[in-house]
Amino acid sequence: MKIGILEDQAEVGEMLTYACTLEGHSVSVYPSASTFLAGVLAEYPTGRVFDALVVDLLLQGVCSGTEVIRCVKKFYPDLTVVLISARSLTEIKTAVQELPTVTALQKPFKIRSLFDVIEQGARG
Repeated sequence: MKIGILEDQAEVGEMLTYACTLEGHSVSVYPSASTFLAGVLAEYPTGRVFDALVVDLLLQGVCSGTEVIRCVKKFYPDLTVVLISARSLTEIKTAVQELPTVTALQKPFKIRSLFDVIEQGARG
């Protein structure tokens, strides 16, 4: 499975990459919303770049994770998206209320939980 990760903390991106690679997935990590959106939207409409997307809620720069997800969902409405964040559960729930097809995980989370969400999304 091809997994895209939008995470501005390098060590978190590296950890997620390592775990996903061990599970046999191919991974592309993006450190900012601008590099992610430029790469993903450049591929539209030729096809979906990823089978699943993992996005941090708070990103450095002008876009939040929820803004990125809204943009991506316009082009790829069926894409499995997991929102991750170290923010409070209240803040995470508020963000997910705006994005009903997105699953959220609070950091730190068990990597198995992430894979379970991604696999469930792949099954539809």
